[in-house]
Amino acid sequence: MSAYSVAALAERFALELRGDGTRTIAGVGTLASASPEHVSFLANPQYRAQLGASRAGAVVLRAEDAEHCASASLIAQDPYVAFAKIAALFDPDPRGHARRASELRRCSQRTCGCERQRRTALA
Repeated sequence: MSAYSVAALAERFALELRGDGTRTIAGVGTLASASPEHVSFLANPQYRAQLGASRAGAVVLRAEDAEHCASASLIAQDPYVAFAKIAALFDPDPRGHARRASELRRCSQRTCGCERQRRTALA
């Protein structure tokens, strides 16, 4: 599994770093679910309140939101785009997230064959 320091992510994607750049990041997560080895992002100000409780090791956000962030901040003009580029480091297959979402959707609609496979395995 790949891992990068926050400083390396800032340099690679031309983001301004505020805070501890030595923390190692090994994945991505939402503000609510991220752990200290994850990077998250804030693009919608509606979620600003989640910054204080987030355990993310780093957060990609706009400069005006950085004062609300206790973690390392990666300042971007468009946090969503910057986060997508960072996320690609941890899942280089651009279809990866879409494929998993599609699989989950098919499973929830019972069109993937999982139920049929379970019944066959139990028989």
